[in-house]
Amino acid sequence: MTFRKQPKPLRANRFIAAVSLVEVMIAAGFLMVTSVGVFSTLTRMQRSAIVNRAMTNSDNILRAMSEQALSRGWNNEGAPLDILGLTIAGSTTPYNASTTVTDGNWKQWDPYRGVDATGAEDPIVPIYEDVSDVTKVVPARLYRKVQYVTGTTRLLWVTFRIEYTIRGQLIAHESWATRASD
Repeated sequence: MTFRKQPKPLRANRFIAAVSLVEVMIAAGFLMVTSVGVFSTLTRMQRSAIVNRAMTNSDNILRAMSEQALSRGWNNEGAPLDILGLTIAGSTTPYNASTTVTDGNWKQWDPYRGVDATGAEDPIVPIYEDVSDVTKVVPARLYRKVQYVTGTTRLLWVTFRIEYTIRGQLIAHESWATRASD
């Protein structure tokens, strides 16, 4: 007697193929969700890195300006020179925080030429530059405010402020120091 192998029913083959298709669709959906999550995380990390670099660079510029002001000398008549030149005359409180630089006490400083900027020029200090994408350049403006500490003529209160706009938000950092005459 000869036994023949019976073929599997067609219905079973369809069931196996349907399960495989469902598994592939679930795996594709999982990969898509994971890819979108990874991409959004990397994008946020990139934006955060730009903000952090801009903040670090602006703080470094402020530190350099403060060091420059503290290392400058006074002239023979006892008055401060260039970067230490008074921007506020008279007796004022030692630190008078201003929310804007338009109050008349701040002078825009050109760090490249070492002078106050005039109204015709607007010296920009780049605090972040992306060579691969010019839209990611973050320009800043540097201001200084110098005044005598109340009741003295040989002690200065020097304040530097840097302002820049990143992702539509104005950000300002300040640094201040006191400088005694030589």
